[in-house]
Amino acid sequence: MAITEKDVNDLLKVIEVDCKEARLKRAELSRLKKHLHSDTVEEAITDNKNLKVETSSNISLEDDDFNDEISFYLDSYKKLDDQFTYEDIINVLPTKDNYNYIDIINRLIAESYKEIKEINELLMEDDSIPKEELVEYKALIGKEKLKIKYLRKSMLEEEQTTIMEHKNRIVLVPTINGNIRIIDELEHIPSEYYDSFLELINSIINGTFKNVKTFTSNPQLTGVSEVKGFKTRVVFSRLDKNTYGLITAFVKKTDTDKLYKETLTRKVTHFRENESKLKERIKDSEFMELNDLYIEELFNLISPKETGIELKKVNNHD
Repeated sequence: MAITEKDVNDLLKVIEVDCKEARLKRAELSRLKKHLHSDTVEEAITDNKNLKVETSSNISLEDDDFNDEISFYLDSYKKLDDQFTYEDIINVLPTKDNYNYIDIINRLIAESYKEIKEINELLMEDDSIPKEELVEYKALIGKEKLKIKYLRKSMLEEEQTTIMEHKNRIVLVPTINGNIRIIDELEHIPSEYYDSFLELINSIINGTFKNVKTFTSNPQLTGVSEVKGFKTRVVFSRLDKNTYGLITAFVKKTDTDKLYKETLTRKVTHFRENESKLKERIKDSEFMELNDLYIEELFNLISPKETGIELKKVNNHD
């Protein structure tokens, strides 16, 4: 049975409403928790009179952040090859600790339904499509249906992520001179921002990807993503299914800073020039052992209380 445009539009509307209601409820719950230690119940009741208006405003802001986050997961979702497995789907998804976990899965399901609808429309509009192409289109529909099946399965299997600890690897991308860029950068950033950078880097490692955004407007940055804190940014790119290269870290003062955009583009361009080589080197145990030393140095810099040994900086001579 062909999926009609009305079917998909109805589904998208339902998912959108469900997602907004879920985020509204979470925002309300978070708000109410703040009043657990209020001096009187009356204070909480009085303050909650404006709750609906305030949370509605917050949801508007959260929707923009959610769309940025979705673009990050959609990028990997659309790149799944024809032989993808259930494990590949799980690797695309955030961890269940992610605030928007269910919303993200629902949005990906909607994306697959949209793809199926567009293929069906194409087949109905053109009855002269060669048999070979028809086979390919049917295979694409089957691929999207399998994605939907696996996504629904992931929502049902609650025990999986509690048994398996999600942990990504990070690789610190070197500069042209072989130094570790992110360490060089953080050494020149005020230490007051270190806690935020620590949180962002840990969010990449544990798979929650704090306020993640994938760059789409600048072709030179396509496929590269960033996690965001208050003014702090860590830019990264996926090297394999659970390994991410940290390209740069900085404090962003304005969204329209021309110098910032030019500098970021230059750093990403250098990363792209060496990306293939880096993807090969992460298979080298000696390279990864050296990378572990750099990571320990990084955490020693931004979180000295959590790392007991002070390490000397080692240059990476390629």
